[in-house]
This record gives sequence, structure tokens and C-alpha cells, in this order.
Amino acid sequence: MHSKLNLLNSKEHLGLRLKKTDSYHFAKKLMTVAVVYTEMADIAREYPLIFLKDQPVPHALLGFEKEVNAYVSPNGEWLAQYLPGRIRAYPFSLVQNPKSPGQYGVAVDMDSEFISATQGEPLFSQNSPTETLSRYMKLLEDMQKAEPVTRSMVQVIRETGLLIDRAIRIKRRDQEDTQLGGIQVVDEKKLNHMPHEQFNRLRDNGVLPLIYAHLLSMANLRRGPLKGYAPIRPKDEDPGFKLTDEGLDIDWDKF
Repeated sequence: MHSKLNLLNSKEHLGLRLKKTDSYHFAKKLMTVAVVYTEMADIAREYPLIFLKDQPVPHALLGFEKEVNAYVSPNGEWLAQYLPGRIRAYPFSLVQNPKSPGQYGVAVDMDSEFISATQGEPLFSQNSPTETLSRYMKLLEDMQKAEPVTRSMVQVIRETGLLIDRAIRIKRRDQEDTQLGGIQVVDEKKLNHMPHEQFNRLRDNGVLPLIYAHLLSMANLRRGPLKGYAPIRPKDEDPGFKLTDEGLDIDWDKF
């Protein structure tokens, strides 16, 4: 999503401006986006909330096909009411300051179409951040503060052994099956039968809301922008969509 991140400073970037636009073409190739615990309820309403191998925080699943974000329409519109924080923060991001290890600074994607030297709202005024830039800085700061808590929650889930590997397979007539791997989900059976001591640990660490948000969010695999792959069907019909021990099977021929 970001191609050329530069740390912002008022001297070098005093003349930079931010253009207003409703286009989300910059995110059209994103298949997932990292989220923090403070937005998990909003995410769960409209996106599958999943876990990825070797990733310390949960992600919202945005598409099944490589470099295709189902939540971005052909004309660049975002096809959901809630916009994940990292998408809202674009073209800005927090990066480690190479001159001050352990400290972060606000960076901007200099290749972004949102950034201009002549059009839009200024980022700095008399060497200080404008209200426009300050709003982005506050958003990035809030997400940064929430990340350690989110990492801790996911770590507790991993330590209890609740996460299991799953793959999403798309079946299409006259085409080879495609598969999206690296996904992990909560084993609901194990959750329901785990010892009270382990369950209480989840509760005491405030992890249960994340687990339930994740489980409920799986319904978004077959509705909203992803429904073209697995739309809701009457209960008496073969849905062509099921979660098996080997993975998530979506049979395109059923639709």
C-alpha cells in the first residue's frame, strides 16, 4: 500500500499538502489489513476477522484472490461502512526513526496521489502540524497504543492452542482450484471443551471478546463484498460453502 515512506519533518516538508479524495484505488491489491483490538467489533460486523501465521495481530480479510481487494469497487469506492484504521491513516504511517532506535515517527508515502505541493490542505503551518495532520497523528498514536494489548491477546490465544490452520479453496468450473493459505481460526470445539482454568485465563486477560468477534465474523465470508464467492442461500439448498477439517471449501459451480 505504501511505496515510498519518508519521515515527516517541518523543514523538508513544509510545503506539502493533502488532497481530499474518495478513491481507495491505493488499497485495491490488499488481501488483508492488520487491525487492533479497539476496532474488532466494527471489523467483525463487515469483515472476516482472521489470524495469520507468524503475524502478531489479527487481520481483516479483504479478498480471496491474489492482489484483489473485494472491498474496493472498480471506481475506487470502499464497499463497507467501517474503514479499518490503517486504511483511514493512509498516506501516513508510523515507522521507526533510524536516528532514535525504539522511537517512532510519522511518515508519508511520497508517491501517493493524495500528496501535492500545490493542491489540498497544508500539513504544516509555521513549522507546526496543522489540524489536518494532527488528526492523522492522533489516529496513528491511538493504534500504536492499542497494538501491544492486541499482541498480548493474540499471544494468549496461541498459548492455549486454540488456533488451527485453515485454507480457503475456491472451486470454479473448467478452472483449476485456487487456494489461500496461511490462515488460522479458533477451534470452536476446543474452546467449548477446554478446562475451566484455561478458559478463565482467556477471560481474565480480556481475550474472550476478540475470540467471539472472530467467530461471529466468519459469517462475512458469505455476505457483503465477499458474497460473490459464497452468497447466502436458503437452508434447504446446498450452500457450496463449508468449513472442513482440511479447510474452507467454496464450490463456485453451486452459484
